[in-house]
Formats: sequence, structure tokens, C-alpha cells
Amino acid sequence: MAVGLAVSHSYASAGTYTVGVTLRDYVGATVRTNLTIVVASGSSSGSGISSVGGGFAGGLFLGLILGGILAAVVMFAARPRKGERVPSSPGSPYVPP
Repeated sequence: MAVGLAVSHSYASAGTYTVGVTLRDYVGATVRTNLTIVVASGSSSGSGISSVGGGFAGGLFLGLILGGILAAVVMFAARPRKGERVPSSPGSPYVPP
């Protein structure tokens, strides 16, 4: 398991691997997904990764999940507190003479 903003891993042999990715925000909400990694033989890059599966669909999924979490946090923070009354309508600025 690796932790941090940028992590790396070396694979001993070529093949297709499934990698679990967990994202955690500053308030502790988490999102977990799996990505498919294809490692080519004879790769000279540091981690040996030639392509990452998931592409647009994986990014869209993560974006929707993170957007939903963000919306829930904003709605939770903006909710009326216990005992507070939400005004039913603004008061009229008209004052009779």
C-alpha cells in the first residue's frame, strides 16, 4: 500500500494488474475504485506502466462521486441549525405614515 499525492510501484513481470485507488478529502469522505494497469515487457519507465485503464468512464465516475460528496458537504454546512427559524418571506420595506 502506498500513501500520498504521487505514488509509484514497480512490477516484476509484464501483465495486466488491478489497482485499488482510494481518495480521501480533508473532511474524511472517501471514494474507492479499481483501475486496470497494463505493464509491457521491457518497459524503461520507472513504474513500467504502459497504459491505465478506465479512461473517460473512470474519470467521469470519480468526478460524479466527488461532486456528489462535495454537494452533500455544502448542503450539510448550509442547513439551518437546530432552533433556527428560516424566514418565510422577507419583510416589506413599506412603513405606513
